Amino acid sequence: MTPKTTAFRRRRIFCIAGGSIEIDATDDALHSDLEGALNGGSTSVCSGDDAFHCETKLEVNDGSFVAETCSEGYEAEWVVVNGADTNIFALDDAMNASAANLSDDSESPDANASTSVSSGEPGSNAAQSDGSIGVPDASSANADSNGQQNTAPQGAGQQDSATSPELPSDDGAQGGQAGGASSDLGQAPDAQGRMERGGQAPGGQGGAPGASDSNCLIQINGGKVVLDSQGDGVDSNGNVEITGGTLLVNGPSSDGDGAFDYDGEATISGGTVLVAGAVGMAQSFTSGTQAFALVQASGSAGSVIEATDADGNVIATLTATKAFGCVLVSGAGVSDGDTITASVDGAATMATASTAGTSGIATGGLGGGPAKGNRPEGQGSPA
Repeated sequence: MTPKTTAFRRRRIFCIAGGSIEIDATDDALHSDLEGALNGGSTSVCSGDDAFHCETKLEVNDGSFVAETCSEGYEAEWVVVNGADTNIFALDDAMNASAANLSDDSESPDANASTSVSSGEPGSNAAQSDGSIGVPDASSANADSNGQQNTAPQGAGQQDSATSPELPSDDGAQGGQAGGASSDLGQAPDAQGRMERGGQAPGGQGGAPGASDSNCLIQINGGKVVLDSQGDGVDSNGNVEITGGTLLVNGPSSDGDGAFDYDGEATISGGTVLVAGAVGMAQSFTSGTQAFALVQASGSAGSVIEATDADGNVIATLTATKAFGCVLVSGAGVSDGDTITASVDGAATMATASTAGTSGIATGGLGGGPAKGNRPEGQGSPA
């Protein structure tokens, strides 16, 4: 279908449960004044504004969802990913949690109807096997060193211990504007996992420190999420929780935006994370039961990033689509105090993983000393 504006709009709820769908819209591709659910099928979107926009809650459970071009990809007050394969190429934020705008439009007569799409003509823009999304220089979640494609951990798409949150209240305020400028390497982070910085931010959306909206949440419990953004990659005006699945992000090159951005807290208890982006607005997790590290490792478009754990096992790989200055890494089995190695085209940088944001960055992240040079013979061996 090729609508002139929004494909599905002014509905209380939309649900995609199956079929093959292509949407080309000059405004939002799919828009709900309240909730939306992506439960199956294969959907490919080209959007002049947001790809999948709900005011209160967007839940992604199963299927394949590709935003070949959009302003923002997944947007809602609560974005909950329990499964599915997601590939988003965004001109702004790829995944965004911002306060719901419950205007009078949601009370319009046709807002009481729901839209459910379960079938359609086969499309040609499905996600590629290498993680790309069908556009030039799109994000590529490449295979590991043995040529095998990265996949979500066993059981991805199911919520083991994690549960889908209840709908948020509508009394939250919108997050503020971006706050800080580029950081100086080696400084201690603040409570939100940011490096200390001063002055006015050079631009970009997102909340300033202290402007957190507790109603806003991005939660990833399963599935595989591949993001490529010119603005923030993951952007929550409140909190971020990762309990499972795989998150791969090619973030912005601009120091005014962050590959991983939040205004409240960010916690991790499972899953695989490999996020590459600029240093200026870089953030790590604030805490977690699974250890993580923010590593000072830089490269350019086309560089291959490979993260390995203390035993040399590959956590994840990613091919950069633009220049980056740091990498955020976490994976199953990584414990507090373990060494994580981020190799860029074979040049290795080692950092100490931590379950606490402050020690994780200060001891082994953006101040950690690189161990440069080519890796010796043997897969994943640190230099």
